[in-house]
Amino acid sequence: METAFLEYLDGLYWEGYGEEFREENPREFQVQLTAFICEHAGTTTNSNTKIRGNGTQHQL
Repeated sequence: METAFLEYLDGLYWEGYGEEFREENPREFQVQLTAFICEHAGTTTNSNTKIRGNGTQHQL
């Protein structure tokens, strides 16, 4: 999901923005990544996939 988020940010702003944002403001990047994952978590077809608090996915 992090790759999808980086691509999303690059599409909104400019190529490389996602990486720049992650490096310059890692705390806010993580907050926004988690929000992005939570917003898109309902689109997953695997109901056994859950989102951890740090924004990563894990299988039950």
